[in-house]
Amino acid sequence: MRRDLAVDFSDYADRWDSGFHWYVTGQDLLEQVKSVVGGLKGTIPAKNGKTKETAWDLTDHSSWIGAWSELNSNKSLLSEDIYLKVGGRIIKKTHKYKSGSDGSDGFYMSDLIYKGTDPSIGNIWSRKDGASYREYGRFMHDNAPISPLEQVTWSESVAKKLRRVLKGEKDYSSAAQNLVQSALPVLAATMFIAEPARNPREWLIGLMMLDLIGKEYSSGVSPKYYTFDKVMAHPDRIDRTKKGSDAPNKSQSGPSGNRYHWDRGVRIDDAQTLVSVNKVGDLASVEGKYPASPGGSAATSSNIDVANDYIQMKEASIVCRWVARKLNDGIFKELSSWKAAPLKAGASLINRQEMKTVATDPSDKARPGCARDLIAEIKRLITERAGSFD
Repeated sequence: MRRDLAVDFSDYADRWDSGFHWYVTGQDLLEQVKSVVGGLKGTIPAKNGKTKETAWDLTDHSSWIGAWSELNSNKSLLSEDIYLKVGGRIIKKTHKYKSGSDGSDGFYMSDLIYKGTDPSIGNIWSRKDGASYREYGRFMHDNAPISPLEQVTWSESVAKKLRRVLKGEKDYSSAAQNLVQSALPVLAATMFIAEPARNPREWLIGLMMLDLIGKEYSSGVSPKYYTFDKVMAHPDRIDRTKKGSDAPNKSQSGPSGNRYHWDRGVRIDDAQTLVSVNKVGDLASVEGKYPASPGGSAATSSNIDVANDYIQMKEASIVCRWVARKLNDGIFKELSSWKAAPLKAGASLINRQEMKTVATDPSDKARPGCARDLIAEIKRLITERAGSFD
């Protein structure tokens, strides 16, 4: 994962310091995301959503924001079944309940027609309360072409279809349950209603994730691309030949322990460090590239603490990669000496300096002004991304 966004202008040694790098921390980027999302206003649902006939009709950007904002702010709706109309299908948000060690946190989404219709284990339609991200990953993997490069273009095509569902431009009411189109309405409700209702930052993270699907995230001899299966779940967890006790295909880090514990009825949030994951079964805590919020994780929305929150580490990684791509394709495109790059936390750089500090440095008028302009441009890009599905 990447945790900082670096700006490199090392060819400008004659102007500033040789090999100079500026950087913005993932912490600051997520603070910007939180600020932008906190200012969004949507259309409050006109209907109560408590029956299929009064389902919230989600057909445009404002109605989606209004729906997840209502669920986020009106906690009484957690105990209610709420129905949504998405892409021509009726999606049900199941009420909060406990059943032994299992249950719903009040945000589970399911397709009203197809839920529970296929009893095979691990199938996307096997659960009555909706699929897990692992099951979404397997469903996408099973529908994708065999060729890796075709998987990339296929994933881009699916992302476009999902975007059209969000914009109210596609009706998949008659899509057969074995086709990927059948899953897009409930997946849209999961990513863009359930997730931001738990953690509002996920509204923007989901939009950035859609932009990145099909794009390269690691160069080299064998470049790696965001494809829908890897976005939803860890590849080793998708592989049906692997057992939970098997070792992962390659070394993998994941969060240590649980996010919180209870002490006499008081929730205590625990710091999470990165530890080695040695079993495929434990990859459930790692899962895919998309930083989906696991059950009971709504507390991650309250405070930004990237160093101690695994979900936020993944969020920061997505924002770093997205902003770097936007800068390189935008204002840096004509400046061959300038480059933005996502960096691992603590990566060593020559003359590394935080851009926020540079922006307040009175020693040189040009450098602080440039840093402030770049910070403003990053904020503009994030704000613009939050404002539409395009």
